[in-house]
Amino acid sequence: MDAEESLVRRAQDGDRASFEELLRRTSRLIYARLYLETDRPDRAEDLLQDTYLVAWRSVGQLADPRTFRPWMMAIAQNVAIDAARRESRKKRAAIAAIVEAKGRVTKSDLKKHDAGQFGAVINCEVASEASGPLQDRLKQLGKVSRLDIARQQTADGQGLPVELQVKRRESCFAISLYNLANVQPRETVNLTLAVADPETTYKALLARVEKAGGRVVSSQLNREQADQSTASIHFETRAADAEAVEADVKLLGERVKFAVTENPDTQNVTQSKRGFKVQILSMAHVLPRHTATIQLGAPDVPAAYRALQEAATKANARVINATLNERNRQSVTALLDVELRTGEDETAFRTAMSAAGAIIAQTVERAAQTQNVIETKVRLQITLIDAKQIPPRETTTLRIETDQVIEVSSQISALISEVKGVMVQQDLAHEANGRMRGYFVFDVPLAAAPSVVQKLRAAGTVRSQQSSRNPQVPDSDLATARLDLTISNAELIVPPGEGFGAQIRSGLQTSFKAISVSLIMVVVGLCVVLPWGLVLWGGWKLIARLRRKAPPAAAT
Repeated sequence: MDAEESLVRRAQDGDRASFEELLRRTSRLIYARLYLETDRPDRAEDLLQDTYLVAWRSVGQLADPRTFRPWMMAIAQNVAIDAARRESRKKRAAIAAIVEAKGRVTKSDLKKHDAGQFGAVINCEVASEASGPLQDRLKQLGKVSRLDIARQQTADGQGLPVELQVKRRESCFAISLYNLANVQPRETVNLTLAVADPETTYKALLARVEKAGGRVVSSQLNREQADQSTASIHFETRAADAEAVEADVKLLGERVKFAVTENPDTQNVTQSKRGFKVQILSMAHVLPRHTATIQLGAPDVPAAYRALQEAATKANARVINATLNERNRQSVTALLDVELRTGEDETAFRTAMSAAGAIIAQTVERAAQTQNVIETKVRLQITLIDAKQIPPRETTTLRIETDQVIEVSSQISALISEVKGVMVQQDLAHEANGRMRGYFVFDVPLAAAPSVVQKLRAAGTVRSQQSSRNPQVPDSDLATARLDLTISNAELIVPPGEGFGAQIRSGLQTSFKAISVSLIMVVVGLCVVLPWGLVLWGGWKLIARLRRKAPPAAAT
């Protein structure tokens, strides 16, 4: 309860936010009390708004902040009593007008009406000559929402002379009295606004309605996240003040939707007031009319990413998503999704984007008219990729013949460094037939490609040249040209190893090989065949000698 007393004291000092917090704490209690009095939810809501208005005007007169709740209950009771008295006074004034016209009241009833909370029904009869003045007198009691006059003529005594005077009978009146708050306006303005701070706009709109003496039918403020609050206000104001109120409401934010609906002409419609149904949305709830998806190539992706983040902050942009992916150092990527105002903010951000890199691809999508969209906001979905990942805009295949392959290879490396190119592949080979081949693949800036090709052509004899362009790659500052270069020397008439001296060397080599084989055979014969031959010969001689010495066999 101490906190509530503190809120009451701040409200007495003019703090509207504290008073609104008090109303949120006590609204259900007061509404229940008024509902018991009226037995109508809509009537109770109307009286609740009247209670709030009276309480705000007189909260400074509350002596004891601890009695705030009973004090509010007393104000609600008085508001309900005053509303019933106003209905009774209207009825009594109408009956008085009928009496002055010397009429006769046939029916008089004060009750709750279907179209509103309270209503009075009076049926009467007055003399025909008094019907006109009575109509004027009744019109002074309030606004006429509907007036129907039906005349009935009967002819009695058919066949009588025309000179007979027509008899005028009494005029009958069927009068229905309503509280003006219960009568629907003829026109209702439906307006949707997009604002930066819905809560501030909500309070400003309530203050404008109070200043115009209007009636708040319903109001609601939804506090979600800091940038995603919403609010709605349904109010009514006098027709004379409607144009000025409408102009001020439109200035509170950017108009998303606007429509004026006209109710059918029924008994419960009046042109003396105009209704307003205003929906307040945060900028985060409203879609931009255009969304651009951009692929941006940058020499240094992390540096470009940080530069765009700083530019978004300076442009007061709303960052939806920001991601830097450095898992693969050879292919760093980043994503930045922002919403910002068109005009100077968008121009400044696009200038920073041009300085950070070059646009490779861009698509623009337009939102449908049926959605909550605004023209003054644009969404940019930017994907940053390394400039090295951009395909070459132009590819040239070149084959050059020169006697100085090694010297030209060195010149190519120096030329690439001069134009700030990148070597992709490099091979230098010496073939067995004496030919030398160099194969080079390198990327150079597109603007420097013609001069590089011209210098390469001057290094030897051009045997072939082909060029092609990739139309999918835009012509930007980061566009490159790829050169596929093959250099080799001329083919020899007598290749190395096939001349006269080579043939002599080949013959001598063959002779030396034959002598070496013969020598090997001699060594093998002396070391292997001769010893075994001597052994076999010695063995044969020994066997032969033994056979000669043997005695002859005795005769029998």
